[in-house]
Amino acid sequence: LNQTNEFKRRSGIMPDITFFMDVLPEIGLERASTRGDANKFEAKNMVFHKKIYGRFKSIAAMHNERVFPINCMNREVAEIHALVIDRIFH
Repeated sequence: LNQTNEFKRRSGIMPDITFFMDVLPEIGLERASTRGDANKFEAKNMVFHKKIYGRFKSIAAMHNERVFPINCMNREVAEIHALVIDRIFH
């Protein structure tokens, strides 16, 4: 996150919209494990994941004019996709 913020600061580039796929770390890690595609990122401890999740929530709150959070905890991929497409084109 710090590298991304530094790039934005130096370049002046900001996205028009950012999608925050909001899912609790415990649920996201369980999904990755179930899919069998967990990697070294998922191997980090829960404290790390909760800290990152909290940072993304803070960014979403601070930039609510361009960050669009999507609650992904109880939604199917097709429904999430439809929300993203709707937000982009409407």
